[in-house]
Amino acid sequence: MKKKGGDVKKASRVAVVVASVLSATMGAVVVGAPFAAADSAVVQVAGTQPTPSSGESSPSPVPSAPPSTQPMPSSGIPGTSSLQPVPQPTQPSSVSTDAGSGQPSGTPSAQTCQMLNATQSTCWSGYVVQQSGFHSVTATWIVPSVPSSPDGYVSTWVGLDGDGDINLAQAGTTSQEVGGVTSYYAWWEVLPTYTSEQYLGSVNPGDVVQVTVNASGGVSSGTISDLTTNQAWSMPSVSYAGAGRTADFIQEAPSNAAGQVLPLAHYAATPFSNTRTNGGPQPLASNEAISIVQNGVQVSTPSLPAQAPYSFTAAYGSTVPPAPGARAIVSGSSATQYYTMGNHGTVYPSGNVPFFGSMSGNPLTAATSGMATSLNHQGYWLVARDGGIFSYGNATFYGSMGGQPLNAPVIAIAGTPDSHGY
Repeated sequence: MKKKGGDVKKASRVAVVVASVLSATMGAVVVGAPFAAADSAVVQVAGTQPTPSSGESSPSPVPSAPPSTQPMPSSGIPGTSSLQPVPQPTQPSSVSTDAGSGQPSGTPSAQTCQMLNATQSTCWSGYVVQQSGFHSVTATWIVPSVPSSPDGYVSTWVGLDGDGDINLAQAGTTSQEVGGVTSYYAWWEVLPTYTSEQYLGSVNPGDVVQVTVNASGGVSSGTISDLTTNQAWSMPSVSYAGAGRTADFIQEAPSNAAGQVLPLAHYAATPFSNTRTNGGPQPLASNEAISIVQNGVQVSTPSLPAQAPYSFTAAYGSTVPPAPGARAIVSGSSATQYYTMGNHGTVYPSGNVPFFGSMSGNPLTAATSGMATSLNHQGYWLVARDGGIFSYGNATFYGSMGGQPLNAPVIAIAGTPDSHGY
């Protein structure tokens, strides 16, 4: 895709027996970003939600600046990207240019998007499940925040195919920082029919999104739901020739028109949860994991896969992050509604229960260990192992043990029948 004079393209992974080569298929830096591995510390983005302390509700994130241009198309064939600008006032700028240079700001590496070996790539990280017969793929994740400096780009997405051919149906979110301005938005793309990302709308760092991509009967479609803001977008039905040989759960560093990988944003650790294919749970295997290595340095690493629900975490850096294992499951107003809470304070709603917020994307002094809903299920409390309490919705904060000496970690929380205590 082309932004303000700078050409940017994304790449899809093409496997050749054991060794694999990434072919350029993604239309923009914002499309197809995989989760990257990082240290456990979370980077706070300037101008977005502040970090709540124990005993405070997580404040609502501040929306990013309004978009300015649309991402440009790229080819799905390696080395043949030909990008053309397509103005669209409502699309956030994904790449800005250095003054007078006409080139994307931020220094691209000399590396192209390609597989280095069976488990390392210069641009993809996450999990690629290889199996015939995929016709849908789904995952839930937290939109990762990116710092106000340095410039960087990261796209988080799920898709079908793209590993072994030029066909790729995908949808996701992009987080980027260019010249001190951060942008966050949702998109979809279907190759080779649509060779650039198709902008859907803005999202906020910390939002919980659920994305599904479908492809069957020669047609692709899909949905993106922002569970935090209750926004939802649909992909149109598009002719699609992919065979459904892979299901992709990816955090990506995009490339420019010259095939050079652009700087990967130092994004916050991002948990993927509820990985699903063909309508059912999709287990992940450690030999399906891919890390990003650029110029000999590992910059994005997925965790080992977790079970129940099937999930993993991607983080910036070379340290393998902990898997986002479920620490609590709390029922909603009916047996088919419930919340799942991870050890990073991430809350995953299921069955149309209302989402009131979570601690995802905010630093914690201790892992979260318990959760309880308030009266009428219109709010909930989270408790951390150090006794810190975080309240959401109509759940009232009555105090906590955060910062106080404990003989043993706190492992659970329960509200009183009238929700006037816990």
